[in-house]
Amino acid sequence: MKWLAGPQGGGWYAMAEGLTALVNRDDPSLDLKVAAGGGKENPLHIQAGRGQIGMSIDFLVAAAYAGKAPYEDTPMTKINTLGAGWSPLPFHLLRAATANPDLRAAITGRGFRIAIPPKDTSDELTFQRVLAFYGTSYDRIERDGGAIVFGNYDQIAAALKEGKVDYLFGATTKPASVITDIGNGPREIALTAMPADLMTSLATTYGYGRGVIPNGTYPKLQSSDVETTFMETIFMISADVSEDEAYRVTKALLKHRAELASINASLAGFDPAKAWQNLPVPLHPGAARAYRELGYMK
Repeated sequence: MKWLAGPQGGGWYAMAEGLTALVNRDDPSLDLKVAAGGGKENPLHIQAGRGQIGMSIDFLVAAAYAGKAPYEDTPMTKINTLGAGWSPLPFHLLRAATANPDLRAAITGRGFRIAIPPKDTSDELTFQRVLAFYGTSYDRIERDGGAIVFGNYDQIAAALKEGKVDYLFGATTKPASVITDIGNGPREIALTAMPADLMTSLATTYGYGRGVIPNGTYPKLQSSDVETTFMETIFMISADVSEDEAYRVTKALLKHRAELASINASLAGFDPAKAWQNLPVPLHPGAARAYRELGYMK
């Protein structure tokens, strides 16, 4: 089975590598393999059978299942889930010390240069919404002498460290090694709070969460708590996957819950007693069986 993660170098990809290794160790016959993807495109791949398990964002999965924007076509009813609450994803807004700290002025001014994850990711969709909030666009930024660099996390981190851009925007797990490494480069970089009015707009218009990256998460990039917008990770699974296979995958993850935090610190808060509740799409029958058998679902 193919497990669709996020771009290479990002937190989702590393997490998927760790989780598939855990499941394959527990049940080698499942033979899970990781493939790069993105939160926005993964629901499309699950619906089309190009992957069997995939990572996405709660509000995107709900939109895909219902056939609503940004998936305004046929409802994607093959999307089931293994549960939610696996990993909160904070947006990281990084700024070079020499760049304008006023995001509105920077993004609507001349020469704005930023690196973001690839198109068709939830990160890039969110950045489009940021541009809309500030009344600008990719075309306008480029006309005003700016630049948008798209790439996986390794590539966009390199662009910031090397001075090709002055800002980086993306959502990943915390702490993310690729973000930590930016602080070890020669350029002075700061982890910057998202503007309050922008966070409010994203929350009220699209359903994003809001939270804090605690001081000390990235010692070389911050000296205090950093307020930012959050998304919530959900694990999709195709309804075409057999009940037995979905059961075995879910059971392996739940059995080894104590090991999850060692794969990624953001998994420490996963609560199986809540993971099957209030879901945006149906819980796969095989996953439900695992939650019941292990005593998490009454």
